[in-house]
Amino acid sequence: MEKLNYPEVVQTILKNHVKNRPNSQTEVQLIFDTERERYQVLNIGWQDLTRVFGCIIYVEIKDGKIWI
Repeated sequence: MEKLNYPEVVQTILKNHVKNRPNSQTEVQLIFDTERERYQVLNIGWQDLTRVFGCIIYVEIKDGKIWI
């Protein structure tokens, strides 16, 4: 059986997640640290007069396992 390329799978899923999000006042950013195999989706911007900054999804590949 062929082994999955976890970094590629995670990146594809996160890119699709961001692409399918409805338009909002805030910006959704992808952060890929391929050297350390860490991946984030962040919500950044302003909603009315409130600053928005938060991690929507954090994924790490550690010891051959995907940690969400």
